[in-house]
Amino acid sequence: MLRAVLFDLDGVLVNACDLHFEALNRALEPYGCPIPYEEHLAGFNGLPTAVKLKRLSEEGKLPLDAHEPVHQAKQKYTIELIEDRIEPDSTKVELLEILRLSGLKIGVCSNAITESVGRMLKAVGVERLPHLVLGNEAVSNNKPYPDIYWAACQRLGLQPYESTIVEDSPIGLQAAEAAGPRSVIAVSGPQEVNVTLLNRILEEPQELRRAA
Repeated sequence: MLRAVLFDLDGVLVNACDLHFEALNRALEPYGCPIPYEEHLAGFNGLPTAVKLKRLSEEGKLPLDAHEPVHQAKQKYTIELIEDRIEPDSTKVELLEILRLSGLKIGVCSNAITESVGRMLKAVGVERLPHLVLGNEAVSNNKPYPDIYWAACQRLGLQPYESTIVEDSPIGLQAAEAAGPRSVIAVSGPQEVNVTLLNRILEEPQELRRAA
């Protein structure tokens, strides 16, 4: 029985993937190691900032003592871009309101830090609708590990097989499938996350569902 729908944030409820890319590269600019866009999509998209910086250091591109200033600068730029670019989205409000009226719990599980998650949900206009919001501080192992989805189910008082997860990136989909939910819905962007997704959410589960 379906009891909850768990959403990723970036690339699902909010079009923030490019925003994070731009904010990070602004922060990396003083160190001369920006990440090319295609490389970011292929290997960095969906990872927490700390993991991205660790990877750059392992590749010899960023000194370890730069992590903290880069992280702080990236968060500053992220907040500025959220305020400048993310707008209210009535399609997300409508979908989440219908899910709540259907008696389903709603969770948002993101690899972004909690402050950014809250700001983005507020910018879109859905901050009052999720029953639970988890950022990357909620667990020790972030996506692609399934821990954040397990934590969400535990806090909502249900089993993973009673949830459906909506994800977009390969990293997020790996975490979602490993969590053992009722079903996983893969979307290619926030434009697919609207009331037309309801049938996919409510229908009988399969191993992996892709939004039409």
